[in-house]
Amino acid sequence: MLIFDELWELLTTEDEGVEIEAKKCSEVGKSCWETISAFSNESSLGGGYLLLGIKSSEESDSNNYEIEGIADPDKIQRDLATQCREVFNITIRPQIETATKDGKIIIVAFIPEVQPSEKPVYITKRGLPQGAFRRIASTDQKCTDRDIELFIKNVMPKPTTLQFSQMPLLMI
Repeated sequence: MLIFDELWELLTTEDEGVEIEAKKCSEVGKSCWETISAFSNESSLGGGYLLLGIKSSEESDSNNYEIEGIADPDKIQRDLATQCREVFNITIRPQIETATKDGKIIIVAFIPEVQPSEKPVYITKRGLPQGAFRRIASTDQKCTDRDIELFIKNVMPKPTTLQFSQMPLLMI
């Protein structure tokens, strides 16, 4: 897991991307859920970092971020952990840490990619495909029917051909 200073450097030099999402976050809600689903589902990504307590400047189109901090980090951490357990079709176990920068507390949550057999991760109340997301660049995109088909196809056992050497011998 990267530390906050490394993530802050990436965010301020390269902007949000496939592995980093920054949110102001006074409470954990639907926007966070979509990102959690996306990080959990995206193949070969390994997961992603959700940085809470950071806002982007409305005056700039560049990667200009400000640390706002979290007023009640214990509550946000509890809410995040609880919602990762209860909101989705499977339990997500994020790694959650706090960091302090400029006297303000930030929450860093690493959301792991789930195993192929657990995909797609979706928001239970929305169902499929509306509640499932993928991480494409710096966006959380709703899964298409084709995305869902591919997730399911990747779980199905692959047919195998029986080799002659694997056949049992019959004794007569």
